[in-house]
Amino acid sequence: MGLWSRVWNLFRGILFKNVKEMEVEHAEVVYDSAIEKKMESFHQLKRAVGALVARRERLALDLETAKRNHKQVRSDLEGAIATNNTQLGPILLQKKEQLEDEIDRLKADLEQSVKEVEDYKSLLIEMQGGIHTLKVEKERALARAASDKERVRIENEIAGLSVEPELAALDNVREGLSRLHGEATVSKELGETDLDRQLGRLRREASPAAAKAKFAEMVKQTQGTPAQDTGTRAAQQQEKTLGEQNT
Repeated sequence: MGLWSRVWNLFRGILFKNVKEMEVEHAEVVYDSAIEKKMESFHQLKRAVGALVARRERLALDLETAKRNHKQVRSDLEGAIATNNTQLGPILLQKKEQLEDEIDRLKADLEQSVKEVEDYKSLLIEMQGGIHTLKVEKERALARAASDKERVRIENEIAGLSVEPELAALDNVREGLSRLHGEATVSKELGETDLDRQLGRLRREASPAAAKAKFAEMVKQTQGTPAQDTGTRAAQQQEKTLGEQNT
């Protein structure tokens, strides 16, 4: 396949796709066009059937005229036979035979015409029913399409996919308020973090001083304990000596 053929096929495919999408988008126009086309065909066929009906009526009228003429000629022929009119007799006989042939022809044509009219009348009724069915289909399809579009719009709103201006503005407000709340939360967390750092620094600075004070207290307590024990032992020795002297 040549390059131009491939390009043409690609272009035709894109064009047909776009046309199909446009037809779906404008379904009412497509339905109206189809109904109009069917109506045009219906009226064309109706005019044709009207011509057939006119021919049928003309054939019926010609047949009745031929029958009257045949009746009159046959009566005249009987009179010519009764009077032995050799001059008019053969002419009337020939006229009678011609009228009989014409009557047979008119009967056949009329029968065929009646059949054609009935067939086309049935086709007209069928086409009329098809047009009515197409109109009903159009109303149902458009109503269903409108319902489906509304359902899709509602589902998009629920899913947050709506592109309508009012809903888009509301989404922007919600997003802005959410960001504002997030910034306030971050500021609070940062403030709490600074306070925690200050308290930690204060505790670290106070810890050595407290440890020194506690250590000094412990040293003081340790130094005071031996002096107390020495005084106690001296008092006990003195009591023992006094006891021995008294003995």
